Amino acid sequence: MSGVDAAGALARAATLGPYFRWEPAESGAGWRPWRELADEEVVAERVRTARTALAQRGGLSEDVLPERVVASVTFLGYAARAVSPLLAAAAMTGTFPIVAPADLWWRPVSGGPLPLAYTGAVPRPTPALSPRRSWRSRSAPC
Repeated sequence: MSGVDAAGALARAATLGPYFRWEPAESGAGWRPWRELADEEVVAERVRTARTALAQRGGLSEDVLPERVVASVTFLGYAARAVSPLLAAAAMTGTFPIVAPADLWWRPVSGGPLPLAYTGAVPRPTPALSPRRSWRSRSAPC
């Protein structure tokens, strides 16, 4: 699938489900700059929100969920949300979308995958990950 643009590659990755979805940023849609997720107050609010959501889903008191554990789980979720769509796009289309941190956006939610959006994605061909070169064509027979 050579010649796929970055937006097309990301759209293809999104077919895998909500954890692989980045959407094009639209003005006025409540998007906030990615850099805000490094702000201490924003991080504290996101960890509180995650703690409440995890406690409610598990039928637990928030007191039994250590803040450090929730912060770790939250960070791992955000890291996965930032990386998974890019890797899926490359694996599915042979195109790796390059997005500068200044062109990545997020929207707060109380649970589930963190919505991410982008502007200005640039395609980078990754022929070694082309879907035409499946693992079967590179692996030795058993």
